[in-house]
Amino acid sequence: MAQLTVNKPASTAETTIVSEDPSTGPHTFNYNPQKQFLVFQNEEVAGVTVNILGDGVTTIDPAGLEPIDISGGFDWEVANGTTETLYTLQRSAYCGANGNNVTVTITGATSASKIWLSEY
Repeated sequence: MAQLTVNKPASTAETTIVSEDPSTGPHTFNYNPQKQFLVFQNEEVAGVTVNILGDGVTTIDPAGLEPIDISGGFDWEVANGTTETLYTLQRSAYCGANGNNVTVTITGATSASKIWLSEY
């Protein structure tokens, strides 16, 4: 089976939201629900956990259900040796409203990995 290589996306608006060492953090960005995605390139020997949470985000209120606590944020598991993309719009409940400050915390990462925020 051929191996798929995923390269850093080319975009004139891309922004690296962390330095070469994603373990130093947390890191923040302003949420734009229509234009953003996070990319994590995991070159660690083990998987890492990326957590995203917008300022003031505590619960969601699904129709017909009791409020659900999401104050712990969204955990995104990235396996070792992989590069994965997370579209922020798909996790908008965890990010909050447009322009909200979103915190990215990474567990298990060292300088071997990279994370960046791109806008399209």
